[in-house]
Amino acid sequence: MSVERTLAPVLEALTWQRFRTAFYSKYFPSSRLRELESEFLNLNQETMTVDEYEAEFDRLSRFAPTLVMDAEFQMRRFEEGLKPHLHRSLAAIHSTNYDDLVDRAKNLKIVWKETYDTKDRKQKKRNRDYDARSGQSSSKTAKSHNQSWQSGKQGSYGKTI
Repeated sequence: MSVERTLAPVLEALTWQRFRTAFYSKYFPSSRLRELESEFLNLNQETMTVDEYEAEFDRLSRFAPTLVMDAEFQMRRFEEGLKPHLHRSLAAIHSTNYDDLVDRAKNLKIVWKETYDTKDRKQKKRNRDYDARSGQSSSKTAKSHNQSWQSGKQGSYGKTI
């Protein structure tokens, strides 16, 4: 049965709401809508970028309109699904609306990446400097550092752990 046949018995003008209701009842049965709503409620950023998470959040939120009618709930749900370090950082910031929250999350992600990249570059530079002073190649140095650290780990009573 097509959407047209679903709407045919009613002689009223076709409104967007009527079309949407007929379309959803035809192509998204209530069981599928419940699945999509559940996906929305369980959505977390995990390995996605903030942009990918936002796109998936927006896509799934269309299937749970009653859950995102309240702007505060929408913002809280988005924030709770972010990676923990972004969620903790945003907790101290009061966003005025959903778009503001998403923008702040993207900016925090950039800052976290820059911070991590800076730390990584400094560590690599320290390793190169140490290698240059000791005259060892970096792979030998890394192995010797790891071996000396492993052999130096001791638990209580002098036992190596």
